[in-house]
Amino acid sequence: MALIITTLLLLQPLMICQTTVNANKSVLRVPIDYPTIQDAINHANPGDTIYVYNGIYLENIVVNKSVILIGENVDFTILDGNGRGSVITITTSDITVSGFTIKNSGVSVGDSGIFISAPSTSNVITGNKIINNNNGIVLYTSRKNNISSNIILNNREGIALYTSSENILVNNTISENSVAGIEMYFSYNNTISGNTISNNGNGIMIFNSANNKIYHNNFIENDVDAQVVNSFITWSYKGEGNYWSRYSKQDLNQDGIGDYPYTISEEMEDPYPLMGMFFSFKAFSKGEEYHINVISNSSISNCTVRVGETGSIILCLDVTVEKFASSFTRLALPVKLMSNPLITLVDDIEVEPKILNVSDTEYTYLYITYSGGKHTVKIISSTVLGLYNELLKENEKLNMIYEGLLEKYASLSANYSELQQNYTELNNKYQEHLLDYYKNMQNVQNLVYILMTLIAAFLATTVYLSGQAHVSAKNKTRRFK
Repeated sequence: MALIITTLLLLQPLMICQTTVNANKSVLRVPIDYPTIQDAINHANPGDTIYVYNGIYLENIVVNKSVILIGENVDFTILDGNGRGSVITITTSDITVSGFTIKNSGVSVGDSGIFISAPSTSNVITGNKIINNNNGIVLYTSRKNNISSNIILNNREGIALYTSSENILVNNTISENSVAGIEMYFSYNNTISGNTISNNGNGIMIFNSANNKIYHNNFIENDVDAQVVNSFITWSYKGEGNYWSRYSKQDLNQDGIGDYPYTISEEMEDPYPLMGMFFSFKAFSKGEEYHINVISNSSISNCTVRVGETGSIILCLDVTVEKFASSFTRLALPVKLMSNPLITLVDDIEVEPKILNVSDTEYTYLYITYSGGKHTVKIISSTVLGLYNELLKENEKLNMIYEGLLEKYASLSANYSELQQNYTELNNKYQEHLLDYYKNMQNVQNLVYILMTLIAAFLATTVYLSGQAHVSAKNKTRRFK
């Protein structure tokens, strides 16, 4: 169990802000400019940043201005309530608290590491360690707060919501809180996602609340996973629910989702329980932020995303199989980040992953299996293979054009053959007619020759007779004289 907790703490993507200190009056430095955090708050204007250097600060501070509180290092910038009241009390809106260890509140009912009360809204609590308090974080009649990437450990209650709505609790590690990891009373429209909730008295307790979404959380070895009274909860999102360490059903179709619902209570169930823990990693490319979601029954570590020499996007993660002879990792890869064809390697050996049918224009879902032990999984979105495929596509287009031209040529050739046949037939008929013409012309010529001969004979006869008549006439004339 210690290994699980250590792994979770290492994986938690803490958003520890590092600010370059300068002479700008909007940055108030503790203890350089002011000896205490409260003194800096008292002198700050709304929008100012209060940067707190490493050290132990025995204070109970009240944040009543819209400021940004940033600790130099979450492990060494320590706010210690010294066993009195709430360590941080927030009474106004638009406040950020990041990079602190917050511990040792009082033990009265409302005493907390961070207490946010009405009318405070729209605060960001991120990248802190909140340990050894009565309550870790309390939202009391507060809306639209973002509680993210905190480690909330060994309190009485980890996070408690009272009549609070539209809050987001995401990517927190909530462990070893004696009563409950998360409590919710008369609260509505909150989203609880991506949290690891382990080894608490109750994983989550919900009373008289409605329209809250709870999905992609890891419920691990809590005494009671969930206690829900008179509440309506949505336990999944887009066909994916939560991981429950007590779930023991099968996944015969190998999609990372259990084939049967997980029974939370007699009235309530998670319809799509995860077969492995949920992890989410951030990746950045060309100024854009992307989320890579992973479901795996292996331990996941060292998830990195880098750009290769050819411009390929390379996702690399280490997996360790602890309980099973074989294991799986299911990845949801943003299409915009990894748009080129994918190559999947396990220990530098190419494998063929299962591409799940839930893949869409936003995410490509891969299901990868491997044997026991430690492995390195790489997913390469290959620009070279992408260009090769583009060339193949262009070649296919050219082939289609070529095939079309061949079809047209074949059609024209068929038409030409038909025309050639028609021409031959017409030519044969022409030759026949020409032969008839020659024969007729020969006949005509013969007729003309005969006619000319007759005419010539007629003319000769006519001339001869005429001459004879003339001679005869002369002879008659002589006789009469």
